[in-house]
Amino acid sequence: MSTMNEEDNKKKESVEWLALPKELWPLISKRLTTTVDLLHFRSTCSTWHSSTPSSPTATTTTAFPLLPPPPDSNIKLTLFETKLYRIHHPSSSSSKGWIILLSHNDSFPLRIFDPFTNLPLSLSHTNPPPFVSPSHLNLLNFNLLDLLQSHSLHHHTHDFQLHLLQPFMPLPETHKAILFPSLTSSVDSRKLFALYNHGKLHVLKIGDHNWTILDDPNCFDDMIVHNGQLYVVDKVGTISWVDSETLKLVQFSPMLCGLGKKKRLVECGGWLYVVDMYIEGEPDSPWDMYWEVVDVKVHRLDEEWGRWLDVKDLGGYSFVLGKMFTFSLLAQDYYGCEPNSLYFFSAKRASSFTLNDSRFKLPNRFWPCPSLFQRKFNL
Repeated sequence: MSTMNEEDNKKKESVEWLALPKELWPLISKRLTTTVDLLHFRSTCSTWHSSTPSSPTATTTTAFPLLPPPPDSNIKLTLFETKLYRIHHPSSSSSKGWIILLSHNDSFPLRIFDPFTNLPLSLSHTNPPPFVSPSHLNLLNFNLLDLLQSHSLHHHTHDFQLHLLQPFMPLPETHKAILFPSLTSSVDSRKLFALYNHGKLHVLKIGDHNWTILDDPNCFDDMIVHNGQLYVVDKVGTISWVDSETLKLVQFSPMLCGLGKKKRLVECGGWLYVVDMYIEGEPDSPWDMYWEVVDVKVHRLDEEWGRWLDVKDLGGYSFVLGKMFTFSLLAQDYYGCEPNSLYFFSAKRASSFTLNDSRFKLPNRFWPCPSLFQRKFNL
């Protein structure tokens, strides 16, 4: 008898969600502050899709959607939030997944970006997937894991005719932008660091009207947040950490004396790596100019002894050197990703370099998952 009562109670406690009043759906969606949560919500059924906005009501860019122009420029800037996710189909017999890069701003819709060019897929691919707008993303049957987050600076425009293109064109003079400290910090303490104008480090305190250029003779190739600290690497491979309060640079590593034209910082397994890229052409030119990677050297910083170690084996990992950020992947966890390989943009296309045999080749795609694009609802 007690078992029957328990089953009756469970039935009484169960809720038929689709039977809830329609006016409750917008109220529920307003509590979803992440883009992926909202996409999952909208993918459930046509009723939920039509009753909710395509972007979260509270995003990290709300406090600073429009930024002042950097020195020697009169163009105002827009800050875009970019997130990298690992996606996996739970019904798949394989544990492998894919990566997907999503970028958005309060004023513009969510878009899927290429991790190498930082351009929307529809602009950076000769033969893009049939549906490249996130309004057609079918995320309901996928598990998503948040891997990392970055930011990028774009030209701001109110021109409606340029709406679909111009806001998504990254500044060609900008190498990278990082919001520091983390997003969990108060808005008042955050600063935006940008490598701009051939590697000069520009800093903007959120809420201020003018950028500050760090008084340092060196130009920098890359920057990264490692163990809660912001680091930069200069043209010869010396790493320094940035005191975010005083804006002073403190040397952290010995000089690498790498002869490549471009240094990239990567964190993997708790270690800092510098990838030294030998390039024909000018890598600091605008993104649509031609340049080609002809050789790659990888070095790991031994922080305990303060020395550089040449690396020939990444231990099953691969490095992805994107336009706006770098990251490492455990190759066995991703379709098409090969261990001990580096992926980057070269000669106007994605390319890979294998440390095992020092060979270049066109990479197998591990972004994004092909079956992700399935039109389910009409907007």
